[in-house]
Amino acid sequence: MHLSDNLAKLAQLIDFGEKKEEDSSKKEDLINKDKAIEAKQPKIWPWEWLRNALASSLTEMDVLSDCLAIAKEKRLMVLDKIGNDFSESKSAYQLVTRRQAMQNASVIFSLGAEKIKGIHKETVDSSQKQSEFYSELWALRQQWRIKRVGQHIIGDLSYKSAGSAFWHKGTFEVFKKVSIQPSGGAIDVRLPPELEGSAYIQVSIHMTSPEDSISKLNAMLTVPQRLPTLVNSSNRWQTKLDAAQNVIYCKELFSQLCREAFKLNSSVSHMVANNQVIIHLFPGFKMHIMFVHSNTEDKAADAVPPVSDPILQLALHQLLRAQHYNSLHRDLPHPITSSIGPTKRRRLAGPNATSRSELLSYENPFQESVLEKIIDMGRNVVLRLMVTETIEHLALTISDPLLHIHTDGLSDALNSSLRVTITSPSYDLIKSWFIIRICKGKVTAIGKSGIEISLSHESQRLEDYIMWQVSQYQIKAVYRLSTTLGCNVLSYTYNSASYQAEVFGTSPSILVSSSDGSSALAVRANTVSGLEVLVSEKAQGDFLTDSLITDKKWALLRQSFRQVDMDKMTGRNFTHKMELLLSVYSGKVKP
Repeated sequence: MHLSDNLAKLAQLIDFGEKKEEDSSKKEDLINKDKAIEAKQPKIWPWEWLRNALASSLTEMDVLSDCLAIAKEKRLMVLDKIGNDFSESKSAYQLVTRRQAMQNASVIFSLGAEKIKGIHKETVDSSQKQSEFYSELWALRQQWRIKRVGQHIIGDLSYKSAGSAFWHKGTFEVFKKVSIQPSGGAIDVRLPPELEGSAYIQVSIHMTSPEDSISKLNAMLTVPQRLPTLVNSSNRWQTKLDAAQNVIYCKELFSQLCREAFKLNSSVSHMVANNQVIIHLFPGFKMHIMFVHSNTEDKAADAVPPVSDPILQLALHQLLRAQHYNSLHRDLPHPITSSIGPTKRRRLAGPNATSRSELLSYENPFQESVLEKIIDMGRNVVLRLMVTETIEHLALTISDPLLHIHTDGLSDALNSSLRVTITSPSYDLIKSWFIIRICKGKVTAIGKSGIEISLSHESQRLEDYIMWQVSQYQIKAVYRLSTTLGCNVLSYTYNSASYQAEVFGTSPSILVSSSDGSSALAVRANTVSGLEVLVSEKAQGDFLTDSLITDKKWALLRQSFRQVDMDKMTGRNFTHKMELLLSVYSGKVKP
């Protein structure tokens, strides 16, 4: 054996952790064993070491030449350690035992890794749940007023901070969910039993006549749609809290309406029964205000009316909120030493020795109650519906002249107006207009002259007024054509009293003669009977043959008037026919 190999073998047997005494004893044992091994091996010839040295030198030279060739030719090179395996040949039993030991170790490692992975997952999930709970609690606090009371989190749904004095507390409790679903959140809310479910206030107007028992209008006060925010509002607690706050709002509004219905003085007393308030608007029209509260969403969805008026629905949302605002914002300046509630006249009632009757008259002298505003809105809706139906009916039935309707874009729930323009086709310069204004249950018609006429809630009065305006327009058209064609206008009036009186309004008339005075034309427009056109021509023959008639002016005497059948005349409309007729009598066109 070579010296270097012997040294390497001895170095592997050294245990540096044992004591020196043990090392010396072991060394002696190893030396004895080596001597026994060398004794058993055959003797090596003396130049063996030289041969081994030459062989190793040759191997190194070969390796060096290969490295230079690879570096020069740019080829890959892999360096691997080559060592002598002095271990003895392994038996099959050792291989099996080692394989089984490694398999048991791998099983232990895999079980430990799984336990560590499960513990890590639990810690991550718990921290994630905790962070999700706090993030949702932060989102809830941005939308609602909540505070910590002991070990509980309590929220407030009432409008007391906005100026409400309703008796209900409107509190709810926020708690953390035990099991969190992927689609659900980490928190949930617990509501009082009286605030669960959905509620709405339905305002409907009905006709009391048996031939028309269908409701004319429906308006419903429901949960308004929330404006889009950065916070995810698809959580279940957001929907529950919105519905619960709407229940409080509807309850407060309905209780306010019931109190005002008892206090309000009216010619026909209002009726409050169960969850319904019945109000008489006009003869034949009633308004029903009903509060509906259901704990199941299906029943509440079935009770929703199919038609809803957006103007009245928006007004129902604004009325109570305006009252809350007025309760917090009083008129300035405020006194320093007295309360904010009483007005200036009430504060001066003591020094001025005001009587009780005067104090009662001070109570809301200019401000109307919520119920009065709703009644005015209901009357305005009925009148607006009556006006639009009447004008549309007349616009379809009257083909000559034409009625053009222009509504006001700045109308609200209590005030609305529209303008009606009367024109004839191809005669746009000849036109007339009037305005119909609906304000607080009253219909007022304003003509071009500025005269205001108050109309009732009956559609017949409005129809008579529109027909009167149409008759005035027709006489006005004759007047404009006469002045254009050079005829002489002898008489022009809107109030003709020489004929049978009309049911509504007056009968305008006009009397026109030709430029030479030989013929005359009279037009009278009746609101009920219609138009009457009469013509009179110069008498035929010579009046100067008689010795008694000496002045030439008597030759211009005309015969009696004859009525013209306008239906048999040619022309597109009444204005066109009158233009042709006046052209003939004025001499512009030959008959």
